Amino acid sequence: MYVVSGLLWLSAVAATAAQTDLQPLIEQVLDEPIELTVENAPLADFFSQVSDKTGVSILMPDEAYGLLPYGRATQVTATLGNVTLREGLRQILARLGMVYVVTPTGLEVVPTPGLHRLGRRASWPDLDTLQWLNVTQFVDQEESLAILRKQVQFHVTEAEPWDLLVGEIRKVGAGSGAEVLEVACEALGWSWYVWDGGIVVVSLKEQMKRQLDTMISVRLTNRPLTEILRNVGRQAGILIRLGPGVSDALPVQTRRNFSLLADNVSAVEALEEIAGLTGLTYRVDAEGVVFELPSGFMGEGRTTRSNDPFVGKICVPDPTGTFQIELVVRESDLSPEVNELRKLVLKDADEIIRKALMDHMAKQESRQ
Repeated sequence: MYVVSGLLWLSAVAATAAQTDLQPLIEQVLDEPIELTVENAPLADFFSQVSDKTGVSILMPDEAYGLLPYGRATQVTATLGNVTLREGLRQILARLGMVYVVTPTGLEVVPTPGLHRLGRRASWPDLDTLQWLNVTQFVDQEESLAILRKQVQFHVTEAEPWDLLVGEIRKVGAGSGAEVLEVACEALGWSWYVWDGGIVVVSLKEQMKRQLDTMISVRLTNRPLTEILRNVGRQAGILIRLGPGVSDALPVQTRRNFSLLADNVSAVEALEEIAGLTGLTYRVDAEGVVFELPSGFMGEGRTTRSNDPFVGKICVPDPTGTFQIELVVRESDLSPEVNELRKLVLKDADEIIRKALMDHMAKQESRQ
């Protein structure tokens, strides 16, 4: 009865106020009991049945399906009885290395960090390892630490990495094995991922490079460059950002109306495309990827951008009259002769403006 009530309430609100933030109502439905039995059902069908029973929309992006052993064909068998929707979903998704997040319009299923960093389709042994980490506690559990030691492989430069890791694990304290391992590795400048039933520990920078091999698809046109970078970063599971001064140095057209059409390419290929179209360079660090201004332009007469200011703008009107294209001109874009003429014109303009301002001030003083 409670589930039906929640369904009617949630549907009524959604129908009358499509833009309303439904998170408080969704949280309430998550705490209501659900009874549902599915057997060898494709994951998408299971989500549809849950949505039909509760009124809560469940979305799982294509890139998340792509990490499962059989993709969209991955099936689930489950019996939910006398449990809340929150607990039932948690149990089923944990077996797949997934979790859900509450959004303003429903639930979104996303991979856990350990699965996302794998960078390829998971095997069932990979998911078994993730599930073991999710249900294991390392606090005062020497047997669990002994199992972890047999599973972990270190690809870091530090000496005695196991001793360093255990020291940080003991500092973290309570939490699931996955959560504790995440915090402990981050404190050491490391990261981890599952691989063939084991756990590989690498430096944060090395992990960032691995994730750039993730296959992504982006089809965005005339959108802010930062939005496109966030989209690429979300699919690759890394932070992509603009360095200091980069946004101000880019032409307005590039910043506000950028397009990227990339189907099933690696994240690094997408970044190379963005770099080529913007003239920027990028580097990988422990935080992710940062786009920066290049040290200089290629070609005769080119200088560094910090010494190559914008000096003009060319406006090209659309024949239909609906918009115009703005092309920002740098000093290095002009020939030496044109630059000399530009400076003479500016010198004359400076004299005219100076004289006009002096006349204005003289008139103001005479009125006083």
